[in-house]
Amino acid sequence: MFGDGYRISVVEQLVDGDRVCSRFTVTGTHRGRSIELWGLVTSRVVNGQIVEDWAATDTIQVLRQLGLWRSALLGITELRRAVRHDR
Repeated sequence: MFGDGYRISVVEQLVDGDRVCSRFTVTGTHRGRSIELWGLVTSRVVNGQIVEDWAATDTIQVLRQLGLWRSALLGITELRRAVRHDR
């Protein structure tokens, strides 16, 4: 996705027992367009090693930044029309 290079920045980290929650941003460019993605990851740590991760990112925002969101919505709309027409 970030073909021309990227940077990951940890914005905040919280620790509670064996869990670490990290809020991060990834910035970079894709085909000359600047994009930013944010996310959250919660990790479970045992003996100093991550043994499990749960993550969430705002990939819809990346689609919007790349101009693909509108195309995806138009495609879904056309698909709905086609399905309704076949009934």
